[in-house]
Amino acid sequence: MSPPNISDLRLERLALGELAPPEARRLRALIAQDPDAAARLEAIERSDGPLLRMYPPDAVHAEIMRRLGAHEDPPASRARPAWAMAFAGALVAAFLLAPPGTEAPSGQRTKGAMPGLQAYRVQMDGAQRLDSGAPARAGDRIQLAVVGAQGLYAVVVSIDDPGAVTLHYPRQGDVVAPLTQPRQALPRSFELDDAREFERFHVVTSAAPLDIDTVVDSVRSSGGQARLPALPDGARQATFLLRKTP
Repeated sequence: MSPPNISDLRLERLALGELAPPEARRLRALIAQDPDAAARLEAIERSDGPLLRMYPPDAVHAEIMRRLGAHEDPPASRARPAWAMAFAGALVAAFLLAPPGTEAPSGQRTKGAMPGLQAYRVQMDGAQRLDSGAPARAGDRIQLAVVGAQGLYAVVVSIDDPGAVTLHYPRQGDVVAPLTQPRQALPRSFELDDAREFERFHVVTSAAPLDIDTVVDSVRSSGGQARLPALPDGARQATFLLRKTP
């Protein structure tokens, strides 16, 4: 009997210590019978280890609060300015990006890894990892990361329930080149708008440069469905959904 397919998300949660001990033990027993999953877990741990040493969550929180302290609001108003959350998003993105020296050779990807998206809700004490389908509110600051696409070109586009389409990556000024990290944060976080029902994010990846307009048009014509109606030859897509709540 072949071992069950183990998703990158489960491996990521195992590496970060997010699984309950019994579930972690069962998963490690399965990984012991699956060389591909073992290789992917090892790659995730190699990526996360230096990140956690360089940007431990407690240190990220302390740095956010230290810099905010230099611009503290008067006692009558404790609301954080918009730039504060944007700065927190920048630190979260730094946490998600591997430090120099950890890049794999161009074009090298972990065997079996499927390109996809991860989403994090940026908070003043760091970031909360979100599952696809998770609830979110207008004003939440979101940081996206592309995973499993090292060595590939990527385009990230979202569509909401009124049909508004937003290009998240690459935007003007971004370097259009293959991604260099197993988990690569987009250059900037963003705030969710007041769309009523949902925001669906698509990542399209390819070994060749992608025509951005073609991808944007495909997302627009999808009507918010998970599957895009048309993709460039050789391209793959993955999707991530946030459900809006009042």
